[in-house]
Amino acid sequence: MSAKMGKACVKGGISIGAAAVVRTARRVTNALSEKSNEGRSKLDTEAINLRLTRLMTDAIDDRRRLEAALPTRLEMIRRALIQWIENERKK
Repeated sequence: MSAKMGKACVKGGISIGAAAVVRTARRVTNALSEKSNEGRSKLDTEAINLRLTRLMTDAIDDRRRLEAALPTRLEMIRRALIQWIENERKK
């Protein structure tokens, strides 16, 4: 845990740091879903290289197919992370 996260304020049982993460993740998801010919997003993002088992990628693909418009695997992972963060905030 970084020093910055360790000093996150807690208000009403919800970490303000987690709320900021959710807002940022939503902004990034919205910005990345918009088609643009301007190159990479100007938002503060960081690339993450992630290796998953075939079982996990199959589960992600199965969940993607339930969406009205088929999202990419990366988009589905972003959505899962946002949902997980929001669920953690509710605890």
